[in-house]
Amino acid sequence: MTNPLAASKTLIITGMHRSGTSLTASLVHRANVDMGENLLGENLSNPRGHFEDLDFLKFHEDVLQSHGLGTEGWVLQQQIPVTELFLKQARTLIHQRQFKPIWGWKDPRTTLFLDFWQKLLPQAHFLFIYRNPWEVIDSLYRRGDPSFTNNPYLALQVWINYNQAIINFYDRHYEKCILLNVNS
Repeated sequence: MTNPLAASKTLIITGMHRSGTSLTASLVHRANVDMGENLLGENLSNPRGHFEDLDFLKFHEDVLQSHGLGTEGWVLQQQIPVTELFLKQARTLIHQRQFKPIWGWKDPRTTLFLDFWQKLLPQAHFLFIYRNPWEVIDSLYRRGDPSFTNNPYLALQVWINYNQAIINFYDRHYEKCILLNVNS
């Protein structure tokens, strides 16, 4: 019997919030990569939609919340541990999609779980999107998130944390990663 994961191709899109991951995911989605059946819709800060699979989004939020962290992912840890309780949920998410020829998801919070997903999906490829820190910070401020209004330096700290996590992962797994500036 063949392993469906060997035939299935998985693309994980991530980067710091407000870095162009939604734009990238929308382009990948239009290129017939299955980005999920239940996607996060549009809002004022993202009028064309987020292209985030709500199952993966909820998974990441639940893991963050289980550690007493905010579900937005405004954290300074580069890797968030995933307990055994959530491991079963992650395997279920994969199992539900493993028969699709090419599938993936986008969620900026994935950046905090790169090693976890790499172990569960060793054949996956990663598309990392980055953007100038001042453009990201400006976008966060204009969106009016109280976390950054009350602590302006936090936006820069989170940007550094996310992008350092990406660089660290990229250095170890460059053969399965693409690192792109949103402007390119």
